[in-house]
Amino acid sequence: MDPHMLSRDPAVETLSDPGDQLAALRSLHAGARVQVRSIEQCDPSRPGTPCAAPGLRELRAESRTARIAAGVRYRTIHPGYTPDSIAPVSGEQLRTLAAPPLGLLVADDDRALVHVDGTSLLVGASALLTALARTFESLWALAVPVTVSVAGGRDLDERDRRIVTLMAAGATDDAIARRLGLSRRTVVRRVAVLQERLGATTRFQAGVQAAQRGWL
Repeated sequence: MDPHMLSRDPAVETLSDPGDQLAALRSLHAGARVQVRSIEQCDPSRPGTPCAAPGLRELRAESRTARIAAGVRYRTIHPGYTPDSIAPVSGEQLRTLAAPPLGLLVADDDRALVHVDGTSLLVGASALLTALARTFESLWALAVPVTVSVAGGRDLDERDRRIVTLMAAGATDDAIARRLGLSRRTVVRRVAVLQERLGATTRFQAGVQAAQRGWL
């Protein structure tokens, strides 16, 4: 997806200023009446990333809470989700997927804000908007559900819960070790134990089983 080519579309507006991007996000949330679908590319708890922009974390919580209370359905795909990376808003459906290809927020089927290759584009009703909505649905089907409830996994300690959540998101042993501040040997050992408990022979199967049991 070439953002420079897309910006020539009359239904597309390029937003370079962070203030304009936040204003567009507020407008999309406020204008949604049925559903909001979003793909987040980075962890808002990590400084130095676009998701850590001033006001964005607060906007995320406030806008979702208000619109969900008004009956708007929220579905969000988040990369590398862990319980301490982002707090799901009550009523929000959250799934995790490693390295989504773009950042996206689609409000109903009217407008979208897409972030790709460092460029933010506001997209109006068009064939492109339809394609973006379909892209979200395809990625949603591939993503692993995340639940706040720990039913079925009450005997799972916090460290193992975070490990299995990162496994489900496709993280490698080395990536999990770096993220959680553990040795690689510890991660390898815990992954083997968790796969055995889940009756899984692969990491993918472990992620699916963990989601089905409510461990995530």
